[in-house]
Amino acid sequence: MIDTTTELDSGQHDRTLTAGHQTILEDGLRNAYQWIAIVTMVLDHLGYMYDISWLRYVGRISMPIYTILFVVTMKTGQVNLKRLLILALLSQPPIIYIFEDSKLNIIFGFAIFAFTAAAIEKCRWFAILAGLAMMCIPIAYGWYLYATLAAFYWLRGYWLQRGAFAAATGIYVCLTVAHPRQLLAALAPFISGVHAPRLNKYLYRYFYPGHLYVLAVLNYFIVGSVAEPFVYLRYSPEILLVEQFLRWLF
Repeated sequence: MIDTTTELDSGQHDRTLTAGHQTILEDGLRNAYQWIAIVTMVLDHLGYMYDISWLRYVGRISMPIYTILFVVTMKTGQVNLKRLLILALLSQPPIIYIFEDSKLNIIFGFAIFAFTAAAIEKCRWFAILAGLAMMCIPIAYGWYLYATLAAFYWLRGYWLQRGAFAAATGIYVCLTVAHPRQLLAALAPFISGVHAPRLNKYLYRYFYPGHLYVLAVLNYFIVGSVAEPFVYLRYSPEILLVEQFLRWLF
């Protein structure tokens, strides 16, 4: 979704969730978080499309993991707001189509938070007001996303960060129509001791919009069980029209 593959200096490399830099991840764990984020996100979206409940449970891990990775990017000074907005704009059409949801996607939320946090740190009051106003725009996860980002970005202390996130998760479930399975998200920040090979930074950066367009195609052509995804695809009217056009063209 965003680039978190920039190398850290040798001092940061050895600090894994340590005091004062609890969201700096050592390379192996950061790589694992990237893999976990994209895999659980895809499973969550497939669970939504095909109404497979257990995939939605697994998918609760994705959002907090992506959030931690984004905070790492913010703390290492690698946030590119222009690129974030481009990715967010690219991702919005398939989001609306697949989920029939008019709220802005999560990348817009990351961009708004990064803008507002930078304004706060530089005491730019007009920009702060603008950022807070943008936070009122309907967005995926709403205030829960911003609370999660704030907890991992500004709070210090391993248990304080995770306790604040767990509290925000509980309040979110109680005050909204979110399914109780969302409570499983509170476990995600405790994932540790796992390592994975480095993920290509371009694959990770553009995976979010890319996988959404693939899912949009699946959503358009494939109806029914995941076990029989391509039964009617070959003979669909749309495919026949494409074949006729190609014959005419060539």
